[in-house]
Amino acid sequence: MIRCLATAVALIALGTPIAEANAQDDVTAARCPGAKAWLDAFGRTMEARMQANGKPSPPGDPALRAELDRRFEDDQARRRAAMASPTNEGLAQATMAVDKANLAWMKIHFVAEGFPSVDAVGHRGVEEAFILVQHADQDLAFQSSMLPVVAKLGSRGDVMKGDVAMLTDRVLVAQGKPQRYGTQYDIDAGTGHAVKMSLKPVEDRVHLDTRRAAMELMPQADYDCMLRVAYTPAPPAAP
Repeated sequence: MIRCLATAVALIALGTPIAEANAQDDVTAARCPGAKAWLDAFGRTMEARMQANGKPSPPGDPALRAELDRRFEDDQARRRAAMASPTNEGLAQATMAVDKANLAWMKIHFVAEGFPSVDAVGHRGVEEAFILVQHADQDLAFQSSMLPVVAKLGSRGDVMKGDVAMLTDRVLVAQGKPQRYGTQYDIDAGTGHAVKMSLKPVEDRVHLDTRRAAMELMPQADYDCMLRVAYTPAPPAAP
């Protein structure tokens, strides 16, 4: 199974163009018009929020911000490679190795010194830190300890509501409980070029989209469609 990478929503928050956030953007637009429309609208909303906040201040801790930038880029590069070839076990192991190294680093810095603040690393740095925590599946105790911190940041607007939803679901699933917001899937690369995906158990499925909307997440059907496009491996090259 390959764990989901940060969603395109999180990457938009980092200022990444939608086309870059989802390398299969044209396919998504054709197959999942609802998801594409939602992402476009969300991107405009995020841009308006950033403009309203004015020019960002330089990070107070540039060394920490640079380290977060480096670790985030490595995290994303590994996941892009794994998604492009989901049956390649070596790429999946490489992703897990990066997660393990990032986890060890976070347990030193985030536990001893606290989760990075906006003043220290800027909004982008905080979002990068969240994504690293989201991928710290190898240590549930650490990941769970970060959830109240992320929830507090969400209440202040320092991270997106969707971040809080994703980490909440991640922790609930790891605890063997139904998720709340429908962000977590089983993704099995299987064999050949087929990828099997199934939504993990969700509490109160009838009101799922209502809860998702409250956390600024797209409707479940659109999210499902987008993920299936993103995890469809590229066809083999012609001989």
